[in-house]
Amino acid sequence: MMSGPRRWFRSAQPPARPERKAGVSVPGGSTSSRRARAGRHQSRPQRARTTAPAPMSTRAYARMRTEDSGNAGGRQWRARERFWYKSPVADLDIVMPVYNEGANIGAVLDALRREVKTPLRLLVCHDSDSDDTLPALKALGGGLAIKAVKNPGRGVHAAVMAGFAAADAPAVLMLPADDDYNAPLIDEMAALVKGGAAVVCADRFMPGGRMEGCPLLKYVLVRLSAFALRHAARLPVDDPTNGFRMFSGEVLRSLPVESKSGFSWSLELLVKCHRLGLRVERLPAAWIERREGKSRFRIAAWMLDYLRWFLFAFATTWLGRGPETVARRAA
Repeated sequence: MMSGPRRWFRSAQPPARPERKAGVSVPGGSTSSRRARAGRHQSRPQRARTTAPAPMSTRAYARMRTEDSGNAGGRQWRARERFWYKSPVADLDIVMPVYNEGANIGAVLDALRREVKTPLRLLVCHDSDSDDTLPALKALGGGLAIKAVKNPGRGVHAAVMAGFAAADAPAVLMLPADDDYNAPLIDEMAALVKGGAAVVCADRFMPGGRMEGCPLLKYVLVRLSAFALRHAARLPVDDPTNGFRMFSGEVLRSLPVESKSGFSWSLELLVKCHRLGLRVERLPAAWIERREGKSRFRIAAWMLDYLRWFLFAFATTWLGRGPETVARRAA
């Protein structure tokens, strides 16, 4: 037997409706008041919908820059700042380190729009807010999901690491900011990663690949190192030092990068995947010496990091070092 009323129960009886009297409006119920509210609502100005602007041609962008150079106020690119929007779903994150690549970026963006069908997000990694790549992206980047990633350090290595930290897609590609000719490979690389490859290498030295305009010293060093790693260390690729390659996002996030300079991270991740017994694929690719801007290749400054991973690769083959020696991040 209950000792008292259960106060938390609500009454089963519905609340009584207020009695309507002539000349007195009932809150929420008068037809005239509803009509008045509807009229007020319809009189409010409707907010216009905005969409990402269409991409500007490279020639039109160059003309805009020329016009604005004599304008004290400048356009400041306000009309096109809305192009920084999020991709609904990205199957691929493209990490692109930049340093004043305004003259090159338009052709790369055109190639991505034209050739790549995989849903992607472009992570543009820059050292400084004054980098001339940023206004070029705002003018020319319509139709692409783009995110600017500020490099907390300086240099190409720190920029790539910032991009990797921001990437969360199932596949992650490092693409140079002057590479507008390898875009047709990207969908095939993404399909290989989706099919289980840990890393897909763009190979300049396998049949179908090529190098054009490379300085002689750089060419000799790259070819000698590639030959040694392929035939002595028995890596499964002919071009182990090329930075243009795609990784499984899961694998990339599980392997801490220990390199500190240049593009040595690329060789590091490849030799670690090889020691772990993960699947490595390759596709023939081109490499053409940049037409605009300066190369950031600094082999003398990066030599020690490269040497460390050379020795790592040889230890896998000749000393029998196994997967247990590879540092992994906790899941």
